[in-house]
Amino acid sequence: MIGGGTISLVSMVSAARRLLGPLVVLGLTLGLAGCGSDDDKDGGVNIPDDALERVVRQAIGKFEGPITAADLEGITSLTTSSLGTMDLTGLEHATNLATLEFHHTQIDLSFLTRFPKLTRLRIEESRLSDIAPLAALTGLTHLNLKRNEIGDISALASLTNLTTLNLRWNLISDISPLAGLTSLTELDLGRNEISDISPLAALTNLTELMLLQNQITDVSPLLENTGLSEGDSINLAQNQFDEEAAGAAIKQLEERGVKVEFVRQHQY
Repeated sequence: MIGGGTISLVSMVSAARRLLGPLVVLGLTLGLAGCGSDDDKDGGVNIPDDALERVVRQAIGKFEGPITAADLEGITSLTTSSLGTMDLTGLEHATNLATLEFHHTQIDLSFLTRFPKLTRLRIEESRLSDIAPLAALTGLTHLNLKRNEIGDISALASLTNLTTLNLRWNLISDISPLAGLTSLTELDLGRNEISDISPLAALTNLTELMLLQNQITDVSPLLENTGLSEGDSINLAQNQFDEEAAGAAIKQLEERGVKVEFVRQHQY
């Protein structure tokens, strides 16, 4: 829009031909024709990360030609194992993703908020430390963050729909953010730095609890969990509690029908 009027492509080309000659006109025409977003080229979505493109093509069974938004919308589950950092650009079109798994892969966690139907997430051995963006993923029911470098789990407090949570092999000492996750049935906190397990008293739907190889000295808070009963299991192996002192609490749990496994620290 110049001087209140609209200049058409034809007018621009005609004016350029008179003033600049045919070669410049050709360049101008090609430049204008090439305008548009990367996602529009050849009708395909731009996926700049080669490793992600390979995984996507495997998932959709399309090994050549452009990957379209419709192709991505058909994906409900995706698993990738890629050493290093992965750029998820382009995957935002996979709006029906329900399950995502990453192994040995560093990603931008905030990108995951673009998947409104995500219920299962696994990010394993990926050097994760800051998990703050996960707080927004309130639809998750299954979360596995095994073998990372996580110390602060406060972001998990909002994930009240979780039924399964695996945090084994991290750097966690404070588990108070888990106190409100009352839908949990399976919880793995093995191989961390946990000493206080009192927040677990409120998790009355637990059926399987893994606490092996921590720094637990007092197991009595488990007695306050009225949901622990017949058929449930607890692994307390290789902690720091005195078996004689803890014996009374463990006996009461076993009398409820709970299977309790425990071996002193450093015994195998």
